[in-house]
Amino acid sequence: MSAHATEAEAPTEILTPGHWTQAPRPGVLREPYATAGATVAIAGLLCMATFLAGGGLNLATMTTFELILTLLSGAILTGVVVLLPAGARTWGAWAIGLLFAFTALTAVSVSWSVAPDASWQDAGRMLSYSAAFAAAAALAWIAPGGWRALLGGIVLAAVTVCTYALLTKVLPNHLDVHDTYARLQEPYGYWNAIGLTAAMGAIGCLWLGARRNGHALLSALAYPALGLMLVTVMLAYSRGALAALAIGTVAWMALVPLRLRGVRVLAVAALGAHGH
Repeated sequence: MSAHATEAEAPTEILTPGHWTQAPRPGVLREPYATAGATVAIAGLLCMATFLAGGGLNLATMTTFELILTLLSGAILTGVVVLLPAGARTWGAWAIGLLFAFTALTAVSVSWSVAPDASWQDAGRMLSYSAAFAAAAALAWIAPGGWRALLGGIVLAAVTVCTYALLTKVLPNHLDVHDTYARLQEPYGYWNAIGLTAAMGAIGCLWLGARRNGHALLSALAYPALGLMLVTVMLAYSRGALAALAIGTVAWMALVPLRLRGVRVLAVAALGAHGH
């Protein structure tokens, strides 16, 4: 066997200092584009739900959105159950079950509630939210790498919504003429909602800035994005949002082995937010 034949039949590998790594497989280079597309699509859906449905207090638009969300989530769950291989691990099943149990408790509370109509409305909202949570978890069973797109979509949507909320105070004559409160509340019309959106986005920004892989520019953008989230939480004046942010940050630092990186992102963003 000639030397040329041996080289041609040898596996394609790249020698790096200290170890061998296999060359990228065909199609691997397309994965980042697929993830980016899914991220933008998820962010677009969340923003559409936010700006079209508005807050949960507007029943005229919220009811239609709840029905669409529940039916769509049910269709996704049905498809996942059909496509899921036998014996596959269903991560998050306990969380899904507990959330639906809480939804059932909310519905049963109508029997002793002092405002049964409001409790019934909350039960409907909880059913839609639980179905969406279950659908997102189920998609991760058949597409385990899709969690990056889901988390990135949540961060991008939170940045968009919080930017709009802050612009309502920068340009009140154009975006929020009838608002008489100093605290942020648009586009939901409720300050706790915008505060919780910022709190969720802040935890996502910790992941985006502390991760070891991914595009460096996106990791750098996590710093100003987190600063935006912190400013939004503070201007919403929501104690619930502050508590959610504190609990989420403590849990992230305790569970994720990127604590020093996370502290760096949080410290820099907090300094920037304090300056504003």
